[in-house]
Amino acid sequence: MCCTYPADGYDWRYREAGINALPGYVASVDGTGVFYLRYDAEEPGALPLVLTHGWPSSFLELAPLARRLSMPSRHGGQAADAFTVIVPALPGFPFSPQRPDLPPAVPTEELWHRLMRDELGYLAPTGEHRGRPRPCGVFMQTFHPWRQSARQGIDDSRTCG
Repeated sequence: MCCTYPADGYDWRYREAGINALPGYVASVDGTGVFYLRYDAEEPGALPLVLTHGWPSSFLELAPLARRLSMPSRHGGQAADAFTVIVPALPGFPFSPQRPDLPPAVPTEELWHRLMRDELGYLAPTGEHRGRPRPCGVFMQTFHPWRQSARQGIDDSRTCG
């Protein structure tokens, strides 16, 4: 009885088509392949936001939230509140290969920082955005509060962290 649904009732092709329709990309960050979803905000110039899954989860569980954050006007919100959302898959989880060496040469938070900065061209949030103070992601605030501001010549008192 418990095998009947998976064998006869589960529509794998429907699920497969849904996964294939996701806005997925692959980047190589310091030799580590990183699969990620990218949901562009409905408003240009929106703040980037990284959503990270944990174990035993996967990036698939965050796709509905990412859609809502990138298109709030479709869900009762305002377009001005949209984010560009990046949802990377942890190395070794579905769609991202295992890291080439163990223990990891580069911590995950550093991989995400390099993905956002080096591959996608986002800088650390500083100053204001649309007349409001910019929010900071926890990992950016914890691990990289000064790096981008120093490179941009921005006064550290205006940075996140």
